[in-house]
Amino acid sequence: MLIDLILNRKEGVKYNAKTFYDDIARYNFDCYNNVLQALDSGENIDIQRALMNYIIEEEYNLKIVDYIIRQNWL
Repeated sequence: MLIDLILNRKEGVKYNAKTFYDDIARYNFDCYNNVLQALDSGENIDIQRALMNYIIEEEYNLKIVDYIIRQNWL
């Protein structure tokens, strides 16, 4: 799931934007479409917003948002 990919990165798993995209796409959940579209757009701020919205909508711990905005997702 997307939250696992985010938390894995936070815990030190090596991050690759292409692999991240492919892993999200493989899940094929509608709630991930905004994140996939943001990754396609090429703007880090759009990706951060989509990830933050996902965290908020799914009611995960908001401390994860702080991590998201400190990272480059491209």
